[in-house]
Amino acid sequence: MVEVAKALATGLAAGGEPVLLLDEPTSVLEQQDIATLFEVIHRLRSQSSVVFVSHRLEEVLEICDRIYVLRDGQVVAERIPAEVNVSEIFRLMVGRELTSTYFREDLQEAPSQGVRFRLEGASGSGFHDISLAVRAGEVVSVMGVQESGRDAVGRAIFGAQPLAGGTMTLDGRQVRFTTPADAVRAGVGYVPSERKVDGALLGMTIAENMTLAHMKQVTTAGVLNPRRQAELVNQWIEKLRIKTPNSGVYMRNLSGGNQQKVVLAKWLIDDRLRFLVLDTPTRGLDVGAKADLYALIRELASSGLAVLLLADSLEEGIYMSHRVITMKDGRITGEFESAAGSRPSRAQVVERMV
Repeated sequence: MVEVAKALATGLAAGGEPVLLLDEPTSVLEQQDIATLFEVIHRLRSQSSVVFVSHRLEEVLEICDRIYVLRDGQVVAERIPAEVNVSEIFRLMVGRELTSTYFREDLQEAPSQGVRFRLEGASGSGFHDISLAVRAGEVVSVMGVQESGRDAVGRAIFGAQPLAGGTMTLDGRQVRFTTPADAVRAGVGYVPSERKVDGALLGMTIAENMTLAHMKQVTTAGVLNPRRQAELVNQWIEKLRIKTPNSGVYMRNLSGGNQQKVVLAKWLIDDRLRFLVLDTPTRGLDVGAKADLYALIRELASSGLAVLLLADSLEEGIYMSHRVITMKDGRITGEFESAAGSRPSRAQVVERMV
């Protein structure tokens, strides 16, 4: 928001009719901040022009007067928002139809009755008295604004920050992870919100990043087996449709969507994986990469994996989950069933978040 204010101040101070360029301005903003930004943009229309670059198609349709669609470095269409919908813009951007629904509800299956992961009365830095459960095959979304405590809960589950009180159970057995290594050995994975900082080593290759957390699968007597590593990594490159000429490409040279697929594959290669925490996994991804990731999450859940999703947006949290849990000021404030046919409204969720 400070960066947006700086751009506004600079443009307006120049006088005349400034042009304000906003490149993905909402990608790291909470819903309240996005609403504030849109109000400012509406007011600016009387004295300036705005170029709004975004892959969030609902926002583009809401805020813009005209849309230029780019694909592979070229303008492929110009549209008026009132005359198009999300599906058509998606097709123009990605080059394929938006299959079923954006969130692939056709792949959602009912979870089993067995509780895979349970948190009881958990407290730590940023959260207090948190109790939640995730069944095998279930996607549970945790939603809250910044400083709500949801991020801290995810880190504490994975052993990345201390759990001061409460209990955790995994498949009925009480566990406590004091380090992420403890969580990995128990079959728990974690995709952090800042993949370039916490989730990947950009100066290392795809193969190195994908196997770093599970070296036993690609070593013999503690010595790396390059052939075994290549076979395993290439299998997941093909399975997740990671766009790269080979597994020796450095992570920094991949697009955001492909980087995220590698970060996710780091956990999927482990056949012991039982529970996966996803912290805003689609942040900064284009619509094509988001659609692929949503379909993958559905498939993982249908195979029996339990997923805790710290959602990036209201739509993601509501439409991707079987249940939605809301947090505010470090505490749980509400819980909603969210499977098809019984979803809460955006207003209901927001009311419990703010």
